[in-house]
Amino acid sequence: MLEICWILGEEMLDVAIIGAGPNGLAAAVILARSGLEVALYETNQQVGGALQSSGPIGPDGVRFDLGSSVHPFIQESEFFRQWRATERIDYVTPDVSFAHPLPGGAAGTAYRDIEQTIQELGRDGEAWRRLIGPLASHTHETSSIALNPALAAARNPTHLARLGARTLATTLRGMQGGFTGSVASALLAGVMAHANSQMPGLATSSVGLVLTAMAHGNGWPLPLGGSGRLSNALAEDFVAHRGRIVTGNRIRHWADLEPARATIFNTSLASAAAIAGDRLPARYRKVLERKQGGSGVFKVDYLTSEAVPWAAATVRQTPTVHLGGSAAEIAASENAVSRGVIPEHPYVLLVQPTVVDPGRCVGKTIVSAYCHVPHGSTVDMSDRITRQVERFAPGFRDTILFQASSDPAALERGNANLSGGDIGGGSMSGLNFISRPRLGLHPWRTPAKDIYLSSSYVAPGPGTHCMGGYHAAKDILQQIFGVPMPNLAP
Repeated sequence: MLEICWILGEEMLDVAIIGAGPNGLAAAVILARSGLEVALYETNQQVGGALQSSGPIGPDGVRFDLGSSVHPFIQESEFFRQWRATERIDYVTPDVSFAHPLPGGAAGTAYRDIEQTIQELGRDGEAWRRLIGPLASHTHETSSIALNPALAAARNPTHLARLGARTLATTLRGMQGGFTGSVASALLAGVMAHANSQMPGLATSSVGLVLTAMAHGNGWPLPLGGSGRLSNALAEDFVAHRGRIVTGNRIRHWADLEPARATIFNTSLASAAAIAGDRLPARYRKVLERKQGGSGVFKVDYLTSEAVPWAAATVRQTPTVHLGGSAAEIAASENAVSRGVIPEHPYVLLVQPTVVDPGRCVGKTIVSAYCHVPHGSTVDMSDRITRQVERFAPGFRDTILFQASSDPAALERGNANLSGGDIGGGSMSGLNFISRPRLGLHPWRTPAKDIYLSSSYVAPGPGTHCMGGYHAAKDILQQIFGVPMPNLAP
């Protein structure tokens, strides 16, 4: 258990941070390492937000990752590079970044080695190379565009044009993506669907291309032992530099906070508007309050007696599996959700971490799977998710020893930021994709010079990269305290 310091300071704090998710933790680490007095407030008893290894607890004390198990940006995020996350925590990078099983026992496979992927895609291999190759060979530039505000991408016009042209092309060509066969188009559609938005669309195309470039660049690493190790390491670093964490304390009003020279909201936009109240101009509060929520997710955690019996052999080699059949089937499922309709055959994103981390559950297999549903849906999707797994892994149902389901309401109860089950920090449709919460070079700033935003609702958006907290903390150091970024290395 992390040791928490509860001694309240008598003088004004330098910075108060509301919400101990990954962005809040990253901001806290940076500010505390700068010698500032920082307090971090968290509603729950455990820090980490969705970056936890807790959730349902199965037989033998098995713990499931509440949110992401796989961290494609861990080596490209500027915060994690400076903090040296992969030196602090043991990560493993699988040879297969993700796989996409298809009916009849076939599968598309995104190897970390792009040449192997190209070879297996046959007649569509060269098209894959032309589409993904230039992005994967410039992984740092690709990730830099993704991990900064939209307007900041103009600082690298050459690579922005490279990514932008491919995003536009895959959007205009439809779900076939310019491929002649079904495997490559399904493989790309499966990773595009991470964006939880209309397909095809600028958001899904951009997200899919960036994530695929990461898959062929540094790969999609996993922290051994579960994602909770990362959030705990961040919290321990913060406390080691005299930071103070106050858990079990939900901030509902400004008066609940200790006075501070600056305040960071690592919360939903609506919560930030409600707590800050008239400290923010009414027009800006309306911007925050009116931001559209994204679709939700329904999650099922399984403990199985053996490895998932995938019909396609390569699917057994990767932690990340995209289920849903053809590109057209995936698009139909995702577009139904965008219209507020429950899909009968949902797209399912499945993670089987014990493929590369068997020590987490010796002799058994941990499997977590979720599908997208309309915001706040109350429909139980457990059986539909199980049927989708069974479709590509006959006999899966017979291996289940334990399962626990989490609908959008349960996810929100566990983490207030997951409003309506939305894990993406708001809608990705239309201009919402780049306007988070509004277009600008410094979207983490608010009209109040001492109030900042840092959650996944703010650019650069969702994902385990901590760049929302990094940007906000760096800005506070420069604009309010006039000090440089500290050394974040161990």
